[in-house]
Amino acid sequence: CIAFHALCRPFQLFRHGNRTPNSKVYSSNPISNSSFYWPHGYGQLTEEGKRTEYRIGTTLRERYQNFLGNAYNIDFMDSRTTNVNRTKMSLQLVLAGLWPPTGQQVFLPWLNWQPIPYNYLTNDKELSGTSVCSNYDTLVDEVENSDEIQELLSVYDEIFEYISNQTGEDFSTPDDMFSLYFESVAQVEYGYPVEEWLEEVFPDDLEKITKDVYYIGTNTTALKRIAGERRE
Repeated sequence: CIAFHALCRPFQLFRHGNRTPNSKVYSSNPISNSSFYWPHGYGQLTEEGKRTEYRIGTTLRERYQNFLGNAYNIDFMDSRTTNVNRTKMSLQLVLAGLWPPTGQQVFLPWLNWQPIPYNYLTNDKELSGTSVCSNYDTLVDEVENSDEIQELLSVYDEIFEYISNQTGEDFSTPDDMFSLYFESVAQVEYGYPVEEWLEEVFPDDLEKITKDVYYIGTNTTALKRIAGERRE
């Protein structure tokens, strides 16, 4: 753009809101049954997550008010998300904050909302954070098995062993710790504390390992080109 009063193909990318845990990370977790997360269920938006996404929409409305105008038009924008419940709901909430009905678009006087269409792809290769290249896992394995990364990960051997002993399950890879970290974060955000033994390594130690997982997954130029973001 050559002027402050012009927009050139604006593009907004945002993440889904806070969620409940995806599933049981380890079977002995006393807060793992889906009944603890009723009525949401596993991997669904929490109320805080919904509020966050709605605020994204209202913030975009405030920022671009002069360019958007007040009335939604179907040709004005395109909205896409991934084929996951929490991401679909997140986009709906952002659109609700971005396009409140005005004038003739108000179809119920007590409802400050209007339906806005959006699209998603069943096999998304752009927005999903998962690996979409058959070569990705091979490249990650090469990096993870390199001397540099093996030395980096060796400092966590005691943590891997500690968690495996406490759970009675195999937690021996960085990806195992990655999942344990994010599911524990989701559990705590929902209001349930982690077990006392897990407090020895959560959040600090598991957060460090998680950051290294991101580092490993984008360690080379080739990996950076394939994966712009890591899944969660």
